Amino acid sequence: MTKLIKIISLSLTALILVGGFTCRAEAVQKKVIPGGQNQLKGIDEGKIGAQLFNGTSKFKVISVEYPEVGPKGEKPGKDEKWIVIETEVKNARKFTGSYGGVNCKLQLVDADDQLFEKVRHVNRNDWKKWESPRRLLPAAGLKACYVAQIPSDYNPVRLIYIVEPGVPVYRVNF
Repeated sequence: MTKLIKIISLSLTALILVGGFTCRAEAVQKKVIPGGQNQLKGIDEGKIGAQLFNGTSKFKVISVEYPEVGPKGEKPGKDEKWIVIETEVKNARKFTGSYGGVNCKLQLVDADDQLFEKVRHVNRNDWKKWESPRRLLPAAGLKACYVAQIPSDYNPVRLIYIVEPGVPVYRVNF
């Protein structure tokens, strides 16, 4: 009887070891693609139209425009041009978060790595009205409009979006 128990025990041990190595080898072969709401490492750099994720929020640049005049016919200053950036932000946390307003910063970068930081979060229909931050429930989102008068010879190639201090920033290439 003890011989039978030893044989069964050794057989089970061998089966567990072989099965364990097989599962492990399969796990090593799988390619992990970053992104998704439940993964810690997301994709925080991309192009216009790409859905980006930094672990706390999702971010998407919908469009970048250079209109001739503002929503109420306002013309830009001398040697300046308008830039309007439409974005979408979604809270990807399990708790309510604050987004938009002065809490978030959007910066433009040109080919020479010169920053332009005077970009305002405004109402899409009236650029003189600053938007205040909004509290977003988990999985809730908002569309935000950013506008700036930039020098006419300034050509941004990338924008940097800072959601809040301490979380990875978003980089979107034009």
